[in-house]
Amino acid sequence: IAQSSPDEEPVPEERPLAPPMPPPTINFSAPTEGETDIAPATPIRVQFSRDMKAESFEGHVKVTATAAGTAQTVPPFTTTYKAANLAVEIRFAEPLPKYATVVVEFLEGIVTPDGTALAPAKIRFSTGG
Repeated sequence: IAQSSPDEEPVPEERPLAPPMPPPTINFSAPTEGETDIAPATPIRVQFSRDMKAESFEGHVKVTATAAGTAQTVPPFTTTYKAANLAVEIRFAEPLPKYATVVVEFLEGIVTPDGTALAPAKIRFSTGG
């Protein structure tokens, strides 16, 4: 060990850069992909693999419904992101149409707080009576 003189500047310690975080994915949903006979008043819950930016869901979630090959009216809905669960909850103002195939789409523009994008994804399920 040698003593340094006041004129010598300390050499900064080089730290390796942290590897980038993987892109977020959907861990699971309720209802699950392909599930049938879901009560029309059931809220939709989707959990992600990473924390998501809550405001990025606004305008980037699309819900459609069809019954007997005909498009059905989907009631207005809200999305609420719950950071503690890494999940978004979709609640409808009224029940979804009965006996319909429902598709929930997560569109381009949903991101994590660091800006990493969620790849567009879909969840499809069917309501009962």
